[in-house]
Amino acid sequence: MASHRRDNLFAELRADTTLFSFNDSVVDVFPDMIQRSVPGYSTVVRMTGVLSEQYAQPGTCIYDIGCSLGESIRSAERALADNTAANKTCRFIGIDSSSAMITSAREQSLQSSAIEWIQSDALLTQFETTSVVILNFTLQFIPIDERLRLLKAIRRAMVPGGLLILSEKLTMADPAMDALMIDLHHDFKRSQGYSDLEIAQKRDAIEREKLKKADILVDDLCEIIFKDFELLSKDKVSIMINSLGATPLEELYIVSKRVNEIFSKLEIDIVKSYVGRYATSLEMAGMSITVLKLNDDLSKALLDHSECPFWIN
Repeated sequence: MASHRRDNLFAELRADTTLFSFNDSVVDVFPDMIQRSVPGYSTVVRMTGVLSEQYAQPGTCIYDIGCSLGESIRSAERALADNTAANKTCRFIGIDSSSAMITSAREQSLQSSAIEWIQSDALLTQFETTSVVILNFTLQFIPIDERLRLLKAIRRAMVPGGLLILSEKLTMADPAMDALMIDLHHDFKRSQGYSDLEIAQKRDAIEREKLKKADILVDDLCEIIFKDFELLSKDKVSIMINSLGATPLEELYIVSKRVNEIFSKLEIDIVKSYVGRYATSLEMAGMSITVLKLNDDLSKALLDHSECPFWIN
């Protein structure tokens, strides 16, 4: 059985936290990390076994997608140990895209265990007939636009009366409630010995997104803007596409083109657009999109000539 140490991966200030990866360093501290980061994790694992035993059907597969070190699929196997009819004919399959996780899970397996460990991308997996699929804190690592495809693939392989066990973080519809839930989670981590630096750096590493095409990124940002305040057909707005410092004008105009396409399709009138460096942070990469809703008076004032240091309209 492999030994695991205390998680202090983010205890020291990092110049670049990079995208979170389930590599050998994470595997080495993962049991400590998950227990100190996810409230009630042991209960989730235990109840996964209880539910698997109730819903497993003979001759089917039990999948644990994003199995990490395999605690959930092992819980299912243990729970079915006394269910002779199901246990002898069910296949227990743990799937993870991380070779380090799968290698460690396989090394920790008891000789009597029948669990099959497969390194694979969940989106590329061809699911066989299944009665139980476990997705414990996995869906958050699947790209948003690919999640439905994965769930549909699971549904197609699921027998009638089967069960999907889904444990996941949620974004609350109410921003105030969402902020409260985040604060409470951070309080939990502090109570487990994590510092504010560790909490901030790990969150940055996990939530940092991979590069997207410009149009997709703009679509995502505009969706957030439209949730923030209501814009209707025939409304008037001013748009500012701002470089944070290092993003060149050529890229800003690509963003501006897509913003104009979106607003034109919604028949929202863009009275004036600003594209350039207006609020920068040294040579910081990135851009921002600002939308100002206008009435007639604001529209007239915005179009009037004005001049001051660093600004000519």
